[in-house]
Parts: sequence; C-alpha cells; structure tokens
Amino acid sequence: PLADGFPTPNPAQLAKIEETAMGTVPNGPLPKKLDPDSITALQLVAFNEMMEVALFNSLVTNITTNAKGYSDFQGETKDYVLKVFKTVLAQEEIHAISANAALKSAGAPTIAPCGSYHFPATTFEEGVLFADEVTALVLGVLQDVASTFAKSDDARGLVGLVASVVGQEGEQRGYYRRVGKHVPSSLPFGTQANVQLAWNALQQFVSDCPSAKDIKLKAGEPVTVVFPPKESVTATTVLSFKANTTNPPPLAGTDKNQDKNKHPPAPGASSSYFVTYINQLNTPVTVPAKINNPPHGAKPAPGTVEIMAPFPLHEHKLNGLTLALVGTQKGPFATLEDAVKGSVAGPGL
Repeated sequence: PLADGFPTPNPAQLAKIEETAMGTVPNGPLPKKLDPDSITALQLVAFNEMMEVALFNSLVTNITTNAKGYSDFQGETKDYVLKVFKTVLAQEEIHAISANAALKSAGAPTIAPCGSYHFPATTFEEGVLFADEVTALVLGVLQDVASTFAKSDDARGLVGLVASVVGQEGEQRGYYRRVGKHVPSSLPFGTQANVQLAWNALQQFVSDCPSAKDIKLKAGEPVTVVFPPKESVTATTVLSFKANTTNPPPLAGTDKNQDKNKHPPAPGASSSYFVTYINQLNTPVTVPAKINNPPHGAKPAPGTVEIMAPFPLHEHKLNGLTLALVGTQKGPFATLEDAVKGSVAGPGL
C-alpha cells in the first residue's frame, strides 16, 4: 500500500487523492453483472492501472529523493515535474480504484497490486520514455476493451468510461513526447492492441501477482527488443525470445531433431521465424528473420533465440508505437487477431 492508502483508501484518504488528481471517481451507476469477456477486459485494465501506479510512484520517489540519474529534467524545473507526476500518479490511482469498483459491483474478482514491479529506467529521461511506451500500449488495448464492452448489453455503459480514459491518457502522452523533444501527437491513428498482447507485454515488468490467477488469460513468451531500429542506419531490429524447448520450430538448414542449444545455427543464417509488425490501424506487416550475430561474441542464454529482421520504417511509415510479434508463419495476416494467433512470442515494444 502507498502512504495515501491506495489501493484501499478510506474516505478521507480518497478525498486527498481526488484533490491531487483534480477530479473524482465517477459517481454514476455501475454494472450489476458482466459477461466473461468483459470481466477479463476490465480486469486487464485494472491490472495495468496498478502497474502504472507503481511506475509513477517510482518516478515521483526518484525525483523527490534526488536519485542518481534524476536531476536532469530536460529543461523543466524539479518543482514542475514533481507536480506533473504527482498529479498523474493520483489520476492513475483513480483509474485503478474505478476499475475495481466496477468489478466489485458486477460480483467479479477485483485486482490487487503485484508484489514487485521492475522498470527498465535508470534516468528521468528513460523513465518518461518508458511511461510513454506503456501509455501508448494502454491506448492500443483500450480500443479492444471498448469494442468488447460495446458487444454486451451489460457492459455497454462502460464504453463512455473507456473513451474518457483514452482522452486523459492521450493528454499524458503529449507531455511525455514533449520531454523527449518529439511532437506531442505521434500518429494520426494510435497503434491497435488487444487484451492478450497487453497481458503478454506486462509480464516483463511484474512478479508475484496474486490476482493473476483470476484473469482468464494465458501469458505468452515475451520478446525483448535488444537493438531498436534507427533512422540513421539501415533499418533493422534485433529481438530475443525463448523458444519452445519441448517442440521448437525447425530452423532452416538444420535437422529438426538437432539440439539447438548445443548446435546453434550460424549467425546470419536464415531461420523459420518471421517478425510481424503491428502499427496504427493497418494490416500487419510480416518480414523474414535471420539468426543474429550477437555483438562482442556474446551468446544468448540457453533456450533463447536472437534474431534480426528488417524494419520497413519508411515503406510502411512505422512511426510511433510498433508492436513486434515473432512467429513461424510468413503471413500475410489480414488482422491483428490473425497475427496474434500465428505468433509464438511477443509483443516487443
């Protein structure tokens, strides 16, 4: 629990959270029942909001305590960035409290915070960049959540709540991108995602989550973006993921029964893997992957495959958030859902 009583503040504590958030928990009617898909979607929202609370609480703590790496605020004053992130923290607490209130009203299991969160940031700039990536993912999955709610008579009243959160999270992203010296809006249409992709992505940053058992989603293998693509060089990306060690897809040019940990394919060799990129609201883009030559002679961990794939940035205008899925099917995939079904790992952000 946080010092302000979150995630279960008493009325006085909630009033203080609302004051900092500059707004309140919605006081309109909540659903009395929800269908299974809507429950899963709402639980995923609450699970993500818990992680966002932890992320912004860590940012506020690091800024407040003058932690190493948290003294350069990209031209802003310490007082200003503290005000920004204390406000955002309180707003995310309100989001989480509201999602759990709807679940409780519908008689569904509510979501508790995880025991541990770990974020890939050691500086203020990295922390804000990660916040931007997470928020972009949230905006993508809320598209799927709204569609799920709209299909159900019982959940349809929550569509407006989701649309309101989309606008609020979009306001946040504008500031985060400004800190990174980018234009506030990244794309004409935000990159789509779905609850399964979001669930997979979040597993990289959490552990010891008591509520995971209540969410009817199966976690897939994560993908780590080892080297993101850069405009200044040939556009490629390097990804790593854990292969299915019991029945791994055969790599081109190898015996399918070969132990791939003892006899790994040669760097630069073709593979049976493909990378599919999800960007904006466009159809997925799939490209073939090659086994990467690890830098400085480093070797991936046992059971881990490291691949290199083209990143057609300019050809497909892959700006803003792009999700990378790894699979053994070359596509083409007509929809996001088809690409997810055809993948063995992902997404990488």
